[in-house]
Amino acid sequence: MSGDSGDLLPDALQPAHEARAALVASLLESPDERIDEGAEEEWQATIQRRMAEMDFGTVRTISWTYIRARVDQCTRQRKD
Repeated sequence: MSGDSGDLLPDALQPAHEARAALVASLLESPDERIDEGAEEEWQATIQRRMAEMDFGTVRTISWTYIRARVDQCTRQRKD
């Protein structure tokens, strides 16, 4: 891939909705040539660790309502 990767998103957002949807589908279907053999085991270990942290109360959860409000706030700030 050539050019500045920062130009990819603005360029990809230019076509019509159908063309963007086709691009996304194509990207999702494209194979990842790199295979991380240990990724599945690492994800399982991370999931187990995070579940244990929640069970023991060593982490504080955040509600989806709060997260959504923060995302909306950040999105509005970027548009201003």
